[in-house]
Amino acid sequence: MTEKIDKGFKEVEVVSSLVSSFKSEVELEYYLNFLDKSGRDFFNRLKEVGLVSWRVSRVFNKVGAIKSNEVYVYKNQQAYLKGQKVIEKWFKEHESFYKNITAKVEATRGIVLFEFK
Repeated sequence: MTEKIDKGFKEVEVVSSLVSSFKSEVELEYYLNFLDKSGRDFFNRLKEVGLVSWRVSRVFNKVGAIKSNEVYVYKNQQAYLKGQKVIEKWFKEHESFYKNITAKVEATRGIVLFEFK
């Protein structure tokens, strides 16, 4: 996941996106409330291993859908792999919360090719 530039290497950011479909508004609100209370701790743990940013949004362009979208941007592939270990540990620590949620999660991962700010 590196790109050769002249004599050195340039690392590319890795983007992971999760679209979660919930059964009800109550479940989505339950999840968002959990993130409101614990999201900063979750982000800080991932930031320590190379997470650049984490965004959580509500999907509103699908009529009747109850979905959230989470976008994780890691500084490189190694940070992504370390982040997966942090997330696995997080899920184990908060197992009692996550076992109460029924959501279908679609995940994608890619590298940043262009970014305009």
